[in-house]
Amino acid sequence: MAKLLAIPIIVIIHVGLIVPITVSAAMAAGAAPVANDRFALLSFLSHVSADPSGALTDWGRSPGFCNWTGVACGRGPGSRRRLTQLVLSGHGIGGVISPALGRMSFLTVLDLSSNAFAGKIPAELAALSRLTQLSLTNNLLEGAIPAGIGLLRELYYLDLSSNLLSGGIPDTLFCNCSALQYMDLSNNSLAGHIPYAGECRLPSLRFLLLWSNHLSGPIPSALSNSTILEWVDFESNYLAGELPSQVFDRMPRLQYLYLSYNNLSSHDGNTNLDPFFRSLSNCTRLQQLELAGNGLGGRLPPFIGDLSRRFRHIHLEDNSISGSIPPNISCLVNLTYLNLSNNLLNGSI
Repeated sequence: MAKLLAIPIIVIIHVGLIVPITVSAAMAAGAAPVANDRFALLSFLSHVSADPSGALTDWGRSPGFCNWTGVACGRGPGSRRRLTQLVLSGHGIGGVISPALGRMSFLTVLDLSSNAFAGKIPAELAALSRLTQLSLTNNLLEGAIPAGIGLLRELYYLDLSSNLLSGGIPDTLFCNCSALQYMDLSNNSLAGHIPYAGECRLPSLRFLLLWSNHLSGPIPSALSNSTILEWVDFESNYLAGELPSQVFDRMPRLQYLYLSYNNLSSHDGNTNLDPFFRSLSNCTRLQQLELAGNGLGGRLPPFIGDLSRRFRHIHLEDNSISGSIPPNISCLVNLTYLNLSNNLLNGSI
């Protein structure tokens, strides 16, 4: 009888032990991601070598990191507070960007713009699957753009401009980052072609800024896949080939087109500007067109005055455009700036 009575007692004791262990394990599992957020922030802090404005002086002073400067939190699983935004723009912070930032799994916004961060962009940022906005502009970052950034499916804003980045533009940015609306890689030392292949689609892209790099090759015809582009700036590169006649005609929302200071040419052996300008007839919102410094040949098309009535600026200087100025250019009634200097124009004004 004693042995029979002992059995349920043992069972009760084991059940009693299992319950608190299970609860503790669940609590630990829930706390682990929060600890990852805190660890990532403290790792970021340890990689900072200069904080001239004292923006990070309150970091680490309290366990609740959601109140630290530049940090914003939202609700994660189990109503736990998770780090969702890290915004430290314009503080002059120096150092390198810690790879541990890739552990902040709920991060949606990372803005470290206008600081003095050097070194490379950590490849670990590609693990931030919820990231929607990434701005590292105006720093001292160097090396290649990690290809993994182009695999961030939620990313719609990317600004890596005004750094010291080199190498080619990753194909993934144009073939996988389908949510992108804004891409600015300007004012770096990026080389190679613009990797927008025919099978790629960036249907939401509205702003594409690649000016002041070392990019070469033609303007990709696949650019026409981004039909809602409003701003295209490829100025000051080494792009070559004919001005496309079947790219910009598919962009009815285009407002700003900057192609100056490349090695582009007009059609028919650099003698015919008509096909390119005719392709702009569908761009009824176009306000600024810059084609200066390409050595473009040919005559100004007689239908130039039939283009967008919203034109305000046209830059055609430093080319080899010949012939007379078409009279109907006066139909561009909102034009405030027209530069035709340093060409081969003749006739009366």
